[in-house]
Amino acid sequence: MSKLFIFAVGGTGARVLRSLTMLLASGVRIPNCDQVVPVLIDPDTQNGDVTRTVALLKRYARIHEALYGDGQKEKIGFFSQPMNTLAHLNISGGGEELRDSFVYDFGGISQPFRDYLKYNDLSVETQGLVDLLFTQDSLAANLDVGFRGSPNVGSVVLNAVVQSKEMRYLAQSLQDGDRAFFISSIFGGTGAAGFPLLLKNLRYPDLSSGQRLPNEKA
Repeated sequence: MSKLFIFAVGGTGARVLRSLTMLLASGVRIPNCDQVVPVLIDPDTQNGDVTRTVALLKRYARIHEALYGDGQKEKIGFFSQPMNTLAHLNISGGGEELRDSFVYDFGGISQPFRDYLKYNDLSVETQGLVDLLFTQDSLAANLDVGFRGSPNVGSVVLNAVVQSKEMRYLAQSLQDGDRAFFISSIFGGTGAAGFPLLLKNLRYPDLSSGQRLPNEKA
C-alpha cells in the first residue's frame, strides 16, 4: 500500500492543503497512492488557516469513512481518496502511541525564545554567542505565535520535530513506493525554517550510520 506523506508547514502549507482536500472531495485521485497522510506543522495556535484546514480534514475523513468504510473498493467518486492521520497507519510492532491529530503537537510551547533556550543557565561565552546570532526582539518573542519572519528562530525550535516520536513513527512506516511532499513558503518564518530542515533530516535520518529513505541514492 503506497502512501503519500504531505508536510504542510506554516500558513501557506495549510492553505494549499485545504485546496488539495477540496479537490480530493470532488473525486480527484492521486495516481499510485493508496493513502494520503497529511501532517500540519505550525506552533502558532492562533493561526486561522491551520484551524480551518484541520476542521476540513476531519470532515473529509468522516465522510470518506461513511461512504467507503464498509469495504467498498471504489476507484472513482466523491471523497474516494483515503486520507488519515499518522496514528491510523497501524504499524506492526507497536511503538509509541501518537495523538490522533493531523497537526504536529508542539506540546503547547508558550514561553519566550529566551526561556526555550534556557538562556540564563548558559555560560557567559555561550550567552555572548547567542546574542550575536539573535536580536533581543527575537529572544523576547513568544513561540506560540510562530516564527513570523524569523527562520533562524524557527530552525532551532523545529529541530525538535526531527527527534520527535511522530518522526520515528513515520520512519518505521516508510516502504518502497512511499512518497513525501513538502508545502511551505520560503519567505516567511515557519515555512522557511521548516522546509530545508525537514527535508534534510528525512533524507538522512542518521548521518552517522548512513541510513537513508528507501530508494534514496547516495
